[in-house]
Amino acid sequence: MKEKYFDFLCFILKYPDLSVRTALKKIFRKRQIREFSHKYGLKLDDVVTLLLPEQSSDCFIEMLRVVPDKFHPEN
Repeated sequence: MKEKYFDFLCFILKYPDLSVRTALKKIFRKRQIREFSHKYGLKLDDVVTLLLPEQSSDCFIEMLRVVPDKFHPEN
């Protein structure tokens, strides 16, 4: 699981200037992003490097829950 989380973090932080919305839409559908952005207090227009550690782990858990394995980022 640690490796999957590391792959996830590397993927979303690959381009640190991207907005949270843009980084996450490479993994999630727009509707999914909207739903859990409210749930976890994500500011979608902030750059991805401003995500709190808890928010990153929440996004990772959501990915495990709603995104099929074949679409998970790999390093």
